[in-house]
Amino acid sequence: MAQAMGYANQSYFCRMFKQQFGITPQCYRNSLPR
Repeated sequence: MAQAMGYANQSYFCRMFKQQFGITPQCYRNSLPR
């Protein structure tokens, strides 16, 4: 997903996601209803 959105790698995507939203992508995913 990170590369599809134009990020160089997953690590960079995770850092930018956390900077923007204040939580990691995994925490965000876990907070969604199933």
